[in-house]
Amino acid sequence: MGEQYLSYDAFISYSRQDKVFAALLEKALESYKPPRGLGIPRRYLRIFRDESDFTGVEYQTSLDKHLKASSKLIVVCSPAARQSPYVDDEIRRFVLVRGPEHVVPVLLRGIPNNEVKTERESEQAFPSALCEALRMPLSADYRGFDPRSDKVKSRNFEGSWHKVLADLCGKSRDQIEQREKKRLIRQRNLTLLLGGFVIFLILWPVWLLRNGYTIDQALLKIQSLVMDIHEPPRMVQLSGGTFQQGDTHGGGQKDESPVREVTVKSFAMGKFEVTFDEYDRFALATGRLLPGDQGWGRGQRPVIMVSWEDAKAYAGWLSEQAGKHYRLPTESEWEYAARSEGKDDLWAGTSNAEELKEYAVYAVHSGNRTALVGYDQGRKPNSIGLYDMSGNVLEWVEDCVHDNYEQAPTNGTAWLEEARGDCQDRMNRGGAWGANRQATLRVSRRFSNFAGTRNDGLGFRLAQDIEK
Repeated sequence: MGEQYLSYDAFISYSRQDKVFAALLEKALESYKPPRGLGIPRRYLRIFRDESDFTGVEYQTSLDKHLKASSKLIVVCSPAARQSPYVDDEIRRFVLVRGPEHVVPVLLRGIPNNEVKTERESEQAFPSALCEALRMPLSADYRGFDPRSDKVKSRNFEGSWHKVLADLCGKSRDQIEQREKKRLIRQRNLTLLLGGFVIFLILWPVWLLRNGYTIDQALLKIQSLVMDIHEPPRMVQLSGGTFQQGDTHGGGQKDESPVREVTVKSFAMGKFEVTFDEYDRFALATGRLLPGDQGWGRGQRPVIMVSWEDAKAYAGWLSEQAGKHYRLPTESEWEYAARSEGKDDLWAGTSNAEELKEYAVYAVHSGNRTALVGYDQGRKPNSIGLYDMSGNVLEWVEDCVHDNYEQAPTNGTAWLEEARGDCQDRMNRGGAWGANRQATLRVSRRFSNFAGTRNDGLGFRLAQDIEK
């Protein structure tokens, strides 16, 4: 390899009759990068060949410039090269500048001079200047090379190729061969690995499609192997405050009493219920079964057929992916948010029964299915910007089941096993698309289900602690 300040690692000297081989040798060398472990820079070789750079009167100047800029001189040896005064001149000029030890002979045709009998002197291959510089040139042997079918680096000339590299790099041929074998093994292993990966990429989507995944789901599944595919939810920040939780308007169920004063810390609440688009990414990334959609469609519809355990698992996965802590809201937080930070609304957004259809999805206009979430679905949010807190789907919350609010915490935290709580069941809030009575959509109305329940009226939304 050339010194750091030199422009070229090698200058190729050759007879015009050997032009085709010289060009092939140049191309092979320029595509070569030394393997690791040789203690030399790992970069592609820089080669000069006088194909187009020399011009008439500038010949001597150009020749000296490029010879001085080259670390090694490769001499393509043949009877034609021996007869060429230009090759002799290039060798002599280079030896004066760099020394004979940096000359690399390559035998293309003919016979080494010391082996030629008198009657075959015309077949001598080594130029006179080369013999002057090197008493007994030891060359890489490319005799028999056919440019129409052979390659400089082909197996037939592997030893010769390694000899050239060894001379250029200043290493022994054994060192080059050992390192090249190790590189070849690494390349084969990498090729097998990449080939297997390509086959995997081709066949796996077919398997996914045959197992009921859509094309979009199959692509997401593949993406999940190499990158995060979570979709962060849109959240609304709520200021902490104190409110009356329970049946403040009267006429409710026994479990909505007694009404009590609860103080809630600041937190964030999901602007929308968690959608299929969001949940499916979790299921695909973690290998869980995709929840059914009853044939209503997925996308921006709220996810259904998910249990309390599913909702908790989703919140945990999203927290890990996003680096933020997401969770299910407590029952007190949910009601505080539905009441627009503790207002005395009967439903989320209004206390006027005539206006309820503008805010809630329920039996009178649901079409017996869930509705898409979003800003442009024709429904209004409550006064703090939360959609579907009444109707569309019931929403899982953190709390365990209790018969009423006797001994319930007043600090907004989840009510778990204390006071004979049943944690095999968990609370749901908000009412669903199939509700026939407006009363079931009230913000104080409480529902519960076994924690493992999955049905087409159950979904969830997320909460998040606000960092101080």
